[in-house]
Amino acid sequence: MHEQAAWVERYELVQERTGSVVLRAHLFRPPRDEELAALTAKSRALLGAGVVFRIEFVRDFPYDPGRKFRVLRSQVSPQRGQEPSEPFFSGPA
Repeated sequence: MHEQAAWVERYELVQERTGSVVLRAHLFRPPRDEELAALTAKSRALLGAGVVFRIEFVRDFPYDPGRKFRVLRSQVSPQRGQEPSEPFFSGPA
């Protein structure tokens, strides 16, 4: 990630629902328009056409119990028979 976005100090990817992913980023510095566009384009290409992707700039991140930071979060409940991480990049077929 830092190779693609040197302007990001810390980040987390959150799947808010099936087909929707947000990159929450704490910044070293504000990105240039072309840097933001490049990261957005690359992320959308990796996620696929059916997934909505957006970037949010944040000042801080929540910690899990035990003060652990998680880079990946899914707010989608896994369906029966799926591993919790399976829905992260799934979008509409």
